[in-house]
Amino acid sequence: VMFGFVACYGVSEESDLGGENNTPSTDNSGNEDANEPEELIPSEGFAFTLNTKAGTYTLTGIGTCEDKDIVIPSVYEDKPVVEIKNQAFYNCVNVTSVVVPDSVTTIGNQAFASCSSLKTIKLGNAVKKIGKNAFTDCVSLTSVDIPDSVTTLGNQVFYYCTSLKSVTLGNKITSLGTRLFSDCTSLENIVIPSSVTTISGYAFYFCTSLKNVVMSDNVTSIGDWAFYKCESMTGITLSSSLTSIGGGAFYDCMSLESIVIPDSVSAIKDYTFHYCKNLKSVVIGDGVTSIGEYSFFYCSSLQSVVLGASITTIEDFAFARCVKLNDISYNGTEDEWGDVEKIGKWNDFVPATKVVCDNGEVSI
Repeated sequence: VMFGFVACYGVSEESDLGGENNTPSTDNSGNEDANEPEELIPSEGFAFTLNTKAGTYTLTGIGTCEDKDIVIPSVYEDKPVVEIKNQAFYNCVNVTSVVVPDSVTTIGNQAFASCSSLKTIKLGNAVKKIGKNAFTDCVSLTSVDIPDSVTTLGNQVFYYCTSLKSVTLGNKITSLGTRLFSDCTSLENIVIPSSVTTISGYAFYFCTSLKNVVMSDNVTSIGDWAFYKCESMTGITLSSSLTSIGGGAFYDCMSLESIVIPDSVSAIKDYTFHYCKNLKSVVIGDGVTSIGEYSFFYCSSLQSVVLGASITTIEDFAFARCVKLNDISYNGTEDEWGDVEKIGKWNDFVPATKVVCDNGEVSI
């Protein structure tokens, strides 16, 4: 059984004036202690639902609250507030800041979506789950710290947070969901913690200001179009545990200058590095067996490529329009190169006339 309530409470004069415990600490000069944290007074007027079996409350909506700076209470009617419901603050365009208390463990889907004036959010240290689209379209949000308590980040949590510049990820997150930071055009740096094994498709799609990505060696998978048009990114060191790179993952990363594909990767899929026009050198690990269609198409500054010994197939237009590619090396013998299936115009408009193998050179 669940019951709905609207919170209407305040701070009594007694609690303001208080006794000994409420007296501000002072130094020898009589000044109040500058290090004493400011007590946050919970906002009033929210709508709540009682979870009768658990003896807890869920905040379901803004109710009659008109505060711009929201402080969510940790307790209501002597029971803990543990959840912010789906769409609880959806489209609350006047809210500028939110403090989530340590009692809250779950933030629901779209809980703060389209809060267009929201600039800061402080998450409590008990939050475990942040639902999909929780902060989507919060176009004024500038920074966020995800506490170490968070284990689940839904898809599109920060989608289209166009002012988001700084993010700290907690160390218990295992997956970066689909479109997690998609279209965060102000995001400049990201450190991916060692707990993360999966970067899902479109995770950093169109993060045009993203310059630096620090990736731990525990990442095993990068999804399709994950870093599409991250046009400010000059370099990235791929995890030595990486086994899969999705199609179009680094499409149009026009500032990327070099890339080393680790031996653990088995295939380079279609369009993976398409139109990385400043890419100058590529080393493809010995575990890669196929290079997909258009995977390095129009990498117009590419000068050298090292191909791994396990390659069996190079697809149509894989290196087409790489108009400065003069140096192609292959970590195998001439006979092995002859066995590689080269499809269609894999090297269309490539100036290189030979491939340097371990035991000699082969004309192309």
